[in-house]
Amino acid sequence: NQAAEAGAQNIHIEPLEHSARVRFRVNGGLQNTHTLPISVATELTDYIKAQADLDQSSALPQQGKLKHSDQEMTVSTLPTLNGQQVTLKLLRNQGLLPSLANLGFWGEALQRMEMAILQPNGLVVVSGQTGSDTHTTLLRLTADSAKASRSVAAIEHIITYRLDNVSQLQISPATGLDIHK
Repeated sequence: NQAAEAGAQNIHIEPLEHSARVRFRVNGGLQNTHTLPISVATELTDYIKAQADLDQSSALPQQGKLKHSDQEMTVSTLPTLNGQQVTLKLLRNQGLLPSLANLGFWGEALQRMEMAILQPNGLVVVSGQTGSDTHTTLLRLTADSAKASRSVAAIEHIITYRLDNVSQLQISPATGLDIHK
């Protein structure tokens, strides 16, 4: 609740040598919010991994998804020298994909994006810093380009939004579907 109230897009739990820091990503920048004893951070990390159905014993990077109260989140873990670092991405609107206008496109930029996705071929490049909604923008463009005359597929690490008329595949090394196959 505290992260959502602060307008955070991400929560970072980062183990240090003798403690762990908790930081919120707000408007692209990280803000220190809490310092935890390393034992508490380890218990919290284990709890988050269990809630996201991640392998508790794995020291490999993992990704998953969980729901706490009414807040959906993606979970990414990364092994570090001091323990598992966890990043929680808060999904806004509980799975409702925002429009291009709500993602900050307006005027000529909005018109160009709308025209680009109507083309029968071509390339649209979306780039930006962490927390700038590049993934959400790509999903919005994918959803808008999916219509009866097209077959559209999206291969994602974690399916954060369900898209109508799009065949979505989630990468899962456990089932043999990974980025290398």
